[in-house]
Amino acid sequence: MKRGGDRNGGGSTAARQRIYIGGLLAWFACMVGGVAAVGALHGTGCFRPQTAEKFCPRTAMQQACSLLEGAGDNMSPETRREVLRLLKTAAYAGLPEAQYTLGLRLLQEPPGADPSQAQAVDFLQRAASAGHADAWYELGRCCLDGIGTAVDERAALRALRRADELGCPRAAVLLPRAERKAACLTLPPQSMFDRARTLQARGEAEEGAQWLLEAAGRSHARACYVLGCCCNTGEGLPQDTAQAVHWWQRAAEAGDADALYELGLCYYQGRGTARDYARAEQCWAAAEQKGQQAAADSLPAARAKLALAPLSEEELLEQARAAVSADDYDTALLLLEEAAERGNPVGLTALGRCCELGLGEAEAPAEAVRLYRAAAEQQYPQALYRLGDCYYNGYGGLPKDYSAAARYWVSAAEAGDPLAQWGLCLLLQDGLGTSQDYTEAEYRCRQAAQAGLPEARAHLPRIAGLAKYAGMPAEDVLERGVALYKNGAWTEALECFLYAAELPRAQYRAGVCYELGRGAAADDAAAVAWYARAAAADFPPAMNKYGIFLEKGRGGLRRDAAAACTYYFAAADRNFAPAQYNLALCYERGLGVPRNSFAASNWYRRAAAGGHSKARYAAARVEPEATAPLSSSRPGYTPPVSPPLYPYDDGLLDDDLGLFPEDGIDY
Repeated sequence: MKRGGDRNGGGSTAARQRIYIGGLLAWFACMVGGVAAVGALHGTGCFRPQTAEKFCPRTAMQQACSLLEGAGDNMSPETRREVLRLLKTAAYAGLPEAQYTLGLRLLQEPPGADPSQAQAVDFLQRAASAGHADAWYELGRCCLDGIGTAVDERAALRALRRADELGCPRAAVLLPRAERKAACLTLPPQSMFDRARTLQARGEAEEGAQWLLEAAGRSHARACYVLGCCCNTGEGLPQDTAQAVHWWQRAAEAGDADALYELGLCYYQGRGTARDYARAEQCWAAAEQKGQQAAADSLPAARAKLALAPLSEEELLEQARAAVSADDYDTALLLLEEAAERGNPVGLTALGRCCELGLGEAEAPAEAVRLYRAAAEQQYPQALYRLGDCYYNGYGGLPKDYSAAARYWVSAAEAGDPLAQWGLCLLLQDGLGTSQDYTEAEYRCRQAAQAGLPEARAHLPRIAGLAKYAGMPAEDVLERGVALYKNGAWTEALECFLYAAELPRAQYRAGVCYELGRGAAADDAAAVAWYARAAAADFPPAMNKYGIFLEKGRGGLRRDAAAACTYYFAAADRNFAPAQYNLALCYERGLGVPRNSFAASNWYRRAAAGGHSKARYAAARVEPEATAPLSSSRPGYTPPVSPPLYPYDDGLLDDDLGLFPEDGIDY
């Protein structure tokens, strides 16, 4: 029984073991099948395992910086929110760099945004507490300017000093301002003003201006006046006339006499504010009552301007013309300024001309150009010409620009301005700023000449010759001119001479035509000009002619016999018989040289040998005296009665063009 019981007991244990092992195998099979099923689901994307991500503040900071760099200035709202989330995550985890960056980002948000700028200051304080130098700087800036917190100059000074100690370079720039602001908490305005003037006297204009701003902010009248002067001149502050008017206005309201004068001047001139003569008069009257002498001197001008208000533009211009005729330029300027302020083109142009010539006051080229331009915008012909002339000469700060001059002169010439027509002729003739066109140049010159312009009338033969003979050799045209002159075609001959004006012979012949009035109106000044050019080229007939004009004082030359003799001698030395005759006559009479009968006889003989008929008779006349000279110191000496003085032989003979001596020798 016992063995059977034992047998039964042993069998049940083995059975239990078999059952356990079988169950374990079954469980393992189920697990394998389950894993396979999960793998299949994972492969189809229907199931993703949820794994825990370990948080890292620096990783969040790096992700935020990457987003900021990638977005640049065009950051979308979604990116902005993600950047702030990442920065907050890192900032709340205690990362100072994240706290500083988050603070900067929040400071850039508009006021009233959520999160606010106050939160930015809180994060900056956290970063600063951890020793972040830039955070101390930003915190000081916020306290100084009241960004996200109340203005606290002392706290700003402490923060900026700490940032400077930690090596923030920007703190050194802002630190003087914080120190000044903190010092101003205890200093009275007068002490601030005194310190400002001391700094300015030492040459520290910018720092002095900052102290002036502090004093002016506390209603110090004199500081407001000086600050206005700084703004007006750009001393220590950007030049800004409107800002100068603002500060002078504040000083004037406090009764500062100098500020009242400067403010009145701004109203009078329209600088930094609208022109207002009534307010200028009020300011200067108030300043005069306070003893301001400059205001007292300027007050009559303001009252005179107010008196002109009822006059019409025509009346202003008429009175200005009368004042100019009376050489009363001060009154004329006052009237023209009023007409110009009303935009009258005649007044603008006339006032510009006064500025250009310096009539009544110092020359003002830039102001003249401004006035001409204002009148030219109204297509006033004279203003168009004047503005073109400024470009032609490079006047008033304008560059020398022939193309611009041509554009303005074309407009003025079409409107009938003779000066513009004349200027356009010169540009077309020389091809300056436009293509060279002699035909068009002649047309413009004739327009100006018909309008009565003397320069155009004198130039017309030359431009006509250029248009007619363009491209021909100068020598050929000169010979054609000589033939035309001998045939009595003086106008065409003069055109030829002026065309060939590069040649001394042509210059001389042009002078003869102008002297005799052949081919053009008689004009001694023009004749002298052409003779001078030929004489400078050592052309003997021209030297002789120029000497004659000097001796007689013609053509605008000062009468000078001594200078005339130098020209006679130069031509005589080149064997020009008329000059030898004239020089001999000067020695005979003692004109410009000491009287010397021997020299006179010598030059007469040389002139006679050159074919001068009058010289032969003159040589015979002085020969006895030359061979047997009488001493003026001999007792009882009586000077002989001189024969009538022969006229100077100027070689003007009608039959041979007046270019040669009597024998027809051609020079």
